[in-house]
Amino acid sequence: MCFDFSDSLLGSKYVSDQFSNFFNAYAKTINKAYGRTGSLFQHPFGRVPITNDRQFWNVIAYIHQNPQKHKFVEDFREWKYSSYGILLTDQKTSVNRSKVMEWFGNREEYVKLHGQWVTDAESKWFAEEDYD
Repeated sequence: MCFDFSDSLLGSKYVSDQFSNFFNAYAKTINKAYGRTGSLFQHPFGRVPITNDRQFWNVIAYIHQNPQKHKFVEDFREWKYSSYGILLTDQKTSVNRSKVMEWFGNREEYVKLHGQWVTDAESKWFAEEDYD
């Protein structure tokens, strides 16, 4: 039996609407408290199509390297909120470890590709506003 989530509380439209309502209420509260108007955030969330493997790898490495870039940690491998490290262990995770390693080729390629810093030039197309 296949369960249809589209009309349930777990349906993606419902979840999206709930987040929208939350962010709208938050913005209205802040704007009222500080006598402001308009959006609190610089720009809306965006989507960028991934068109090849190299872009895909760069996006994942960029996400994993971001805590180091913004100086939360000295080495992104230390960031405890990242999936980077858990994928290299045998610890239980909800991430499909074998699928991720398959995307990169194997464990060694995963580590090697993360060892290459994603430069501003390589990330400009998907993180245009995230520059220091």
